[in-house]
Amino acid sequence: MDVVVTDHHQTDENMPPAVAVLNPHRAGACYPFRGLCSAALAYKVAQAYQRRYGVAGVPLESLLDLVALATVADVVPLHDENRNFVREGLVQLSRGARCGVRALKQVAGVTRDCTAETIAFKLAPRINAAGRLDDAMLAVRLLTTDNPAEAQQLADRLEQLNRERQRIEVDIMAEALASLKDQEVPPALVLASRHWHLGVVGIVAARLVDRFQRPAIVMAINEQGIAKGSARTTGGFDLYQGLASCREMLEAFGGHPSAAGVTIRESRIAEFRTRFSEMVAGWTHDGAKIPTLHVDAEVRLDEVNLKLIQEIGSLHPFGEGNPEPTFAVTCLEVMDARTVGEKHLKMTVRQGASLPFDSIGFGMKSLLERGIPSRTPVDLAFTPELNHWNGRDRIQLRIRDVRPSVSE
Repeated sequence: MDVVVTDHHQTDENMPPAVAVLNPHRAGACYPFRGLCSAALAYKVAQAYQRRYGVAGVPLESLLDLVALATVADVVPLHDENRNFVREGLVQLSRGARCGVRALKQVAGVTRDCTAETIAFKLAPRINAAGRLDDAMLAVRLLTTDNPAEAQQLADRLEQLNRERQRIEVDIMAEALASLKDQEVPPALVLASRHWHLGVVGIVAARLVDRFQRPAIVMAINEQGIAKGSARTTGGFDLYQGLASCREMLEAFGGHPSAAGVTIRESRIAEFRTRFSEMVAGWTHDGAKIPTLHVDAEVRLDEVNLKLIQEIGSLHPFGEGNPEPTFAVTCLEVMDARTVGEKHLKMTVRQGASLPFDSIGFGMKSLLERGIPSRTPVDLAFTPELNHWNGRDRIQLRIRDVRPSVSE
């Protein structure tokens, strides 16, 4: 049997014994764009086959919804070809030509046109829940079935698995934070347990990176004493190169500069933790970088209008490598502030004589919990958006950060 391998991960010089290994990262590869995910690479193979041997039974353009799902879910940069893949794929996802996509949107509560954010926060987590907790073929069946009843049954199952994934994630995150309590946080986090679920440790690693702003590796240890897990990073530290420099301690590793997988014997975790933390400390000099938020422009609140939102919309799709614009506005009066949904900050603000604007900070809880007394003027970093509620569209400020205003 002839075998063609497609792969988009970082690689060394050793290639598998296949007829062809298609990887834009391999030595000697001349393909001009290296940011394709595996689904996009498979699409390019099908495209090349079609050009050589003629059109197959399925129009290639009808597969772009799947390419868009994978491109956003795999967090590859939305540059070059990826922008076209996602833009065209989002049109198909919004139309819902596949009954599986329609069923998935229904259980996820998606009622409007799909964006990259819809994939990242609504669709992809449910698709990924199948492989994390059960069998990835559940998602494959959902996306390929022509039977609406089967699609609904599969979508309901993915919704159930995603809720279970969320519960497990909360438990592992709590245990991970407890293990770091009452100690100085090291330059890199390397955590492992025999009680953690392998399918969820990658999400927890990403949460730890967001919280502590340093690389994190989270692993589940099996009964044979083998730890497998996921690594995530921040601030430009190259995980693949970092792991490669520790390869003699590892059973296996692979991935990208920003995300990787690792396998190690339980008996070697302690020495690996020390070596990896020393390496990260040397890279950062002081063991941690101060987290920063890039602001594209400072504006006045009366400049935030429908025209601005439409101009921002022309830059879609947003995601890795093409973030949404972030604006700053200063010296706002807080007319009202409260917590909604237990953990989200909801405020009404205005600047001078401007109209009041609603704003929402997901996961930000309350101003007091962020050390800001009530009635204190604030500065906001935000992205403006349209909030559809009760049949009306209103401009809303999605808060990226908030701080007390500095008096001049």
